[in-house]
Amino acid sequence: MKRTASARKKRKPSLFTKVMIFVFFTLGMCHCTKEIERMVELRAEMKQAEENLQNSLDEQSDLLAEKAKLQDTEYIRMYARGRHMYSKEGEQVFVLVFD
Repeated sequence: MKRTASARKKRKPSLFTKVMIFVFFTLGMCHCTKEIERMVELRAEMKQAEENLQNSLDEQSDLLAEKAKLQDTEYIRMYARGRHMYSKEGEQVFVLVFD
């Protein structure tokens, strides 16, 4: 006896088929979860890298400003006098100690 198309459609999935669908679904969810965790880690690393880049750019601009100042001889004189206690001829330097 031949089965008709309508007889095949009425057949319910077997237990084996249900278990296999469940297993594949579970494995797929595990894989997706790992991918999501990795994506979160990469976003955190990217944010940290962007912060490091911004800090480096800020430091670079500060260094370029300092370099420009060091091209000025008057700034160098002020820097040497203040930082290394150099004095002009006939000038006395006093160190003040605050408690």
